[in-house]
Amino acid sequence: MWLMGSGSDADKEFLNQTTAKFKEETGIEVSYQFVAWGDGFKKISTAIAAGEGPDVTQVGTTWVANFQATGAFVDLTDDVGKTLPSADAFTPGAWATSGYGGRVYAIPWFSDIRAQIYRSDLWAEAGYPNGPQTWDEVKEGAKKIKAAHPELESVIGLRGQGFGHFVGSFIWQNCGDFISEDGTKATWNAPQNVEATQWWTNLMVEDGTLSPNNGEWSNDDILARFWEGKIALIYMGPWFTNVATEAQIEKWKDKIAVGPQPRGKNGCRAGFVGGSDLMIFGYSKNKEAAKQWIAFLMRPEIQELNAKLRKYGPAVKAAYDLPELKKGWWPGFFAAAAYGRHFPIHPAWGDMEPLMPKLKSDIYAAVVDGTYTDTTVQELLDAANAEAQEKLDAAGGAPEGYNAKWPQPSQ
Repeated sequence: MWLMGSGSDADKEFLNQTTAKFKEETGIEVSYQFVAWGDGFKKISTAIAAGEGPDVTQVGTTWVANFQATGAFVDLTDDVGKTLPSADAFTPGAWATSGYGGRVYAIPWFSDIRAQIYRSDLWAEAGYPNGPQTWDEVKEGAKKIKAAHPELESVIGLRGQGFGHFVGSFIWQNCGDFISEDGTKATWNAPQNVEATQWWTNLMVEDGTLSPNNGEWSNDDILARFWEGKIALIYMGPWFTNVATEAQIEKWKDKIAVGPQPRGKNGCRAGFVGGSDLMIFGYSKNKEAAKQWIAFLMRPEIQELNAKLRKYGPAVKAAYDLPELKKGWWPGFFAAAAYGRHFPIHPAWGDMEPLMPKLKSDIYAAVVDGTYTDTTVQELLDAANAEAQEKLDAAGGAPEGYNAKWPQPSQ
């Protein structure tokens, strides 16, 4: 098995425990090797071309469509509900990453659930004791907090450096998406997408509740400020505690809450859910053993262990009923997972995806350097859409059977 990452102590502890238990139960031995995330896509692609490598590999959820399109992995559709768990065993956002065209090629392993994490004391003071539930509440509550707490560096924290998944979340919250439902057209500049992008931009250019300094901050920069009490709301995953000291967690534990991201103007509610899936190489001589191993990793108690040791959100719903995930902030992440959504599982998405951090960075840059105007957001989305359409056409348009419904208004 190939795993992505550097192989932390927590990673190794989890794998050593689970491989030993699996061997004890089945007699099957699992060996593993870590691959740096930056090298993972290329290494898997090389294995496909050479026809040799491991039996099972971890893949980032945004890689699934690209690798499915190669035909180099095992179609697991007929194993779902038999050797492997049924589709309804998984949280919706996780299962959405399993493949396209009605076929299953990847089994969700764990989820990076981006929830709304907020200072419950400050939002209660602003009139929203359960946190903001709509865009209007985010906007109005943030302005009240800014007026009452000038010591905050930024009421809202949205990273400017690296990939900003909030760009997609806000578009889904406004019932938009990046590719048409039939998979043939780029839709970055659809009216609801322009409105969504303008909405978060206005937090900066009109309200001042999103500081332009966010443009210089990575996730870790924002988290450091959040734990120092200098930011009141962020959209991050279960790993948000990793950069905090024990003293900070103790200080803020009763003043921080977690829940689903807000609902947009058009009535949709969504937040990004990424993470990792597992795929089996077609050349594997151990396909059945590989399926058993994947099924073992989907057991609720194994998912619970993964969450406890590695801070990864379970992809399997039943895990959240176990003791470890009834504690602390986990219930809030489970509530957010119910509204989880993922970027299009389309073979063109891998080439289109870099346009998203560029869009975000260009918006921040325009505000900071003074070139921002009322037409900036529209112009940037028009340019992104044109480039996205070129990439979609180059990928051959929609794959056979592609049908990805856009977000619908939710209760």
